[in-house]
Amino acid sequence: PAEAGRPLRVWVLYHWLGHYRTAVCEELISNSKNRYEFWGSTTSFGEGIKVISELPDGRFRPTPTYRARGLNLQPSAVWHAAFGRYDALVAHAGVAWPTMWAAAAIARLRRKQVWYWTHGWTRRDNPSRGRIKKLYYGLAHGMMLYGHYAKVIGIEAGHDPAKLHVIYNSLDAQRQLALGAEITEDQRRAALAELFGEHAGRPTVICVARLNPGRRIDLLIDACRRLQASGQPVNLLVVGGGDIQPELEQLAIDSGVNAAFTGAVYDERRLATLIGAASVSVLPGPIGLFVMHSMAYGTPVISNDRFEGQMPEFEAIVPGLNGDFFREGDAADLAE
Repeated sequence: PAEAGRPLRVWVLYHWLGHYRTAVCEELISNSKNRYEFWGSTTSFGEGIKVISELPDGRFRPTPTYRARGLNLQPSAVWHAAFGRYDALVAHAGVAWPTMWAAAAIARLRRKQVWYWTHGWTRRDNPSRGRIKKLYYGLAHGMMLYGHYAKVIGIEAGHDPAKLHVIYNSLDAQRQLALGAEITEDQRRAALAELFGEHAGRPTVICVARLNPGRRIDLLIDACRRLQASGQPVNLLVVGGGDIQPELEQLAIDSGVNAAFTGAVYDERRLATLIGAASVSVLPGPIGLFVMHSMAYGTPVISNDRFEGQMPEFEAIVPGLNGDFFREGDAADLAE
């Protein structure tokens, strides 16, 4: 424990911190009695994730990070774990990062608090991976998880329930709520008219994601094709970039789907306008913060029903209230 009355020095160590975490980092810096310092890489190694590169008061430290044979290495983190001044370590829980193991173990030896801020589990592990996780997770005093599904799996795997705390993930909710109230219906309609012209009055399906095969945007295009064939045409709006964008654009053309692809968009006002203008948000593959992003602007969400392998935010979807689930891989069911 730190000296009485002194703010705790909390060291947050991540491989990289996604830009969507900026608001929660700034909140901890500005409104916590403790002092937080954030370490991480300034690149996401080709994963298409925009990352934090600076924070107020110099609280972000760019950390040299290397990838070798699928492993992430942060040598300076090990040095800081051994010799740095901190009271608590909050770390990512990726088991494929040996220096995270080392930093956590050294922090425990130095009698520091160790916490993991992580998905934890999105699916049940095979026995060998489960044993590895048991060792690594055992180094922590507690785990801060993104969802209740992860906690259930963790308890089933034999982890102490008292050490598993669900805190969810983070977006800039205050800004989103303000934008949702500020942007007018006329502005939303104008955005759709700019994208879809004379067809702007059709229902619009929006998908915001990094464009890779696992997201199954091809299935969404197929579902839109089926709606078109049944006499219920929709507009498809795909927001996000990725290597397969040209392939998906061509698939939409070949399928006769009226689609617009914007590429990556990070301007929150633009996202608020587009998401708020849509009739429904759909991501056929695993869905994450797009759930919360959509609901912040009042747009219901559809994703697949295979919860093993889903991202934690799927838990917020309540069928019949704010969205629904379709049979994974079934374009006809998605269209329905």
